Amino acid sequence: MRFILITILGLALTTTAAAQESGAEATEEPLLLVVQAAPDDEAARRLELAERFVELSQGESLADLAQTYIDQLLAADTQSEAEHREWFRVNLPREMTNLMTGIMDSLVPVFAERLTVEELTALVDFYETPLGRSIAQKQVEIGMDQGAAMEAAVLQFQVDLMRKFCTEFDCSEPTASGPRPDKQGVRRN
Repeated sequence: MRFILITILGLALTTTAAAQESGAEATEEPLLLVVQAAPDDEAARRLELAERFVELSQGESLADLAQTYIDQLLAADTQSEAEHREWFRVNLPREMTNLMTGIMDSLVPVFAERLTVEELTALVDFYETPLGRSIAQKQVEIGMDQGAAMEAAVLQFQVDLMRKFCTEFDCSEPTASGPRPDKQGVRRN
């Protein structure tokens, strides 16, 4: 698509130059040729900017932060065998990096679709500054803290939900279904 636009621009300029050389009457108004970026070019530019934004927003030491987080998890684990903890110490950093890379890669088209070239350019410009890099680093750290808080909240939610569920239904028998029997053994509807 870009090739077609460049070809059309070249033809327009060549035709104008030829007309002026052949003695055609020149006008006082300058030739103004407006070429708009093709939608495909804009989408490609948004995708390129989104990739750069995602790269910058991960912070400079994501792997180091992941390793620190893993070390803290393993240090707190007193139940697992030493051999198991060592396996996780060796393998988890690579797997977490792959996970984060996959997640971030899946976000690139989301940012490219939802944000304009102007918005993405502003984000990239900001994250390339020292302040932007500092915030990116802190966002990663906050994200890890946020993940831990969410994990605790979801766990508590599940416990509370199941407590309420088991108040209504008999959870003591894995095959029991339907409302919990009342004190006389009759199931409520």
